[in-house]
Amino acid sequence: MNCEACRKKITGDEVLRCTQCMKQYHFVCLNLTPAYYKANLGELRRSWMCPLCINITRRKGNNCNTPIRQQQANMDDSNMSSTSSASITLDQFSRLLDSKLDTKLDSFQKVLTETIRKEVSDQIARLKSEFTTTTDFLAEEQKDIRTELGTATDRIRKLEDEKMQLQTSLSQINKTVQILDKSSRNCNIEIQSVPEKRSENLLQALKKLCEVINCTISESDIKSIRRVAKLNPSSDRPRNIIVSLHSELHRDTIISAVRRFNRTNKSCPLNSSHLGFLGEKCNIYVSEHLSADCKAVHAAARHWAKTNQYKFVWVKYGRVYIRRDEESTAILVRDTDSLSKLTCSKPV
Repeated sequence: MNCEACRKKITGDEVLRCTQCMKQYHFVCLNLTPAYYKANLGELRRSWMCPLCINITRRKGNNCNTPIRQQQANMDDSNMSSTSSASITLDQFSRLLDSKLDTKLDSFQKVLTETIRKEVSDQIARLKSEFTTTTDFLAEEQKDIRTELGTATDRIRKLEDEKMQLQTSLSQINKTVQILDKSSRNCNIEIQSVPEKRSENLLQALKKLCEVINCTISESDIKSIRRVAKLNPSSDRPRNIIVSLHSELHRDTIISAVRRFNRTNKSCPLNSSHLGFLGEKCNIYVSEHLSADCKAVHAAARHWAKTNQYKFVWVKYGRVYIRRDEESTAILVRDTDSLSKLTCSKPV
């Protein structure tokens, strides 16, 4: 229930109800002091009338005995000076103003609270909507990335499989090429350090060499004879001579004859003077026509043997062997990596 004067909700026992119209008022809004209200509470509840009903009663008859009139008469008797009467009026006005301000403040606080709550709710809803949109977008992007990543992973796996297959095929091709290369050289011999001349006759030089080592060979046994380019163009050594024969037997016959000659003439092994070249002597070497890989293994084996006091290094049928001394077992050197597994004391 609200007060008919200030329209503010009535709480507690600060209410007065009109005995005529039954409308309710704060006793403060009726300019009654708390002391007077408490002292005359019983009488007020039995006979008090609101100002509207008092005006109606005045038009019908005398209303001098109402509690308000009596209170005003008592107040007029006890307050003789106009200054005291004015002070009470200002105090009452102050209380009424405070009451109005409180009412307005409460109303303003409610409106402000509702406005803030609504604005915050709207902002939260907007943020939720934006966050939902963002998360949906990120989820979709993540899904696309996962799909692309899965596709890339499958492609990488396929490429790795293809790489393994290609490496296997390449390894097989390299082995085949090495076999074919070796096979193409099986009937060849390589003669090193033969001095070069502008108008040289290599066939006559080969015949002279075979005559020196006491090895009989005819021109029909020779398919071709030629010099080959140097691996190192800056080297001052003569270009090597490659002799292609019709069979491996002819190759082995010439190489064996050279070895016998060198063993017999250790003090003067086969050299340029034996072939009729004047000037400084240089040793001449006759060996199998080796591939580049085999030559690299042979060179590495010679260096390793010299460092580790191994006496013998030789090539037979395209394979490199080393041996410590005459009584030791021959060791096959398959590649340069196998040299690292060998020791001076115990070959493996």
